Amino acid sequence: MTALAISAPPASLKPGESVQLTATATLSSGQTANAASTVAWNSSDSSVATVSSGGLVTAKSDGRVTIRASVLAITSSVDLVVRRGGRTLKGVVTESAPTTSVMVAGARVTVVDGLYAGVSATADAGGAFTLDDVDGTVNVTIAAPLFDDSQVTVDTAAASNITVRLLPTARTVTDEHAFSVPWGDRQQRYQSTMTFDMHRAGRAEVATQGSVGAGESSPLCSELRDDNDRLLWENKIYWLGPASATLQLEGGRRYTLKISDCGWAGRPILNYSRLTATHPY
Repeated sequence: MTALAISAPPASLKPGESVQLTATATLSSGQTANAASTVAWNSSDSSVATVSSGGLVTAKSDGRVTIRASVLAITSSVDLVVRRGGRTLKGVVTESAPTTSVMVAGARVTVVDGLYAGVSATADAGGAFTLDDVDGTVNVTIAAPLFDDSQVTVDTAAASNITVRLLPTARTVTDEHAFSVPWGDRQQRYQSTMTFDMHRAGRAEVATQGSVGAGESSPLCSELRDDNDRLLWENKIYWLGPASATLQLEGGRRYTLKISDCGWAGRPILNYSRLTATHPY
């Protein structure tokens, strides 16, 4: 005999389940033969799983175990996981603040260690996922393109439904909003606004430009506010002048950039505006 091979067991067993293993010997002639009559079986931990003299493995309790088969000086082994399972962990994956209502479809959710390592699921179009047949405390990673990976630890006995928020990968974007009123159009437009989201803190460059139909004495007011309506920047110019600022802004917030006629009593018509914000997303 030159080699000994054990049939592959299932990925895991539950306590009380059994599986029949077989040992196959490779002879010096190159032929193979069933070694059942001569092989000696052994379990590395009989509290996790036992193995009979005929190779029948019976799972006992949660854990990892190695089953060995030996003939003379030749030994072969297979590893087996015994896990109780029986619980279902559901959840949903969304973007981090301020866009927590945006679901992350296609996120891969995977148990990374322990007895349930490798158990995984993919979030559907609504960001929902289900990890079946897990138990105890599990460490789970969540990964999706254009997002930073995240890891959470969940006690499946205490929580059956979780929400995971993913932070978009660091990148700079430019948001822009522009409008103009055609000549002769009688639209009464007195302001223009644009919102933009920042998941990460950082430097933002904001700019406004506009014109009004009441001439050079007409005022234009620009301002930036956060989602708590705090005024972060303001500027007042007349008629065609642009305004801009570079600001250090908080992450996890939505901002509103606005240009208006300053509430002027004469109510000039805002016939053109352009708002831009370059910022970390």
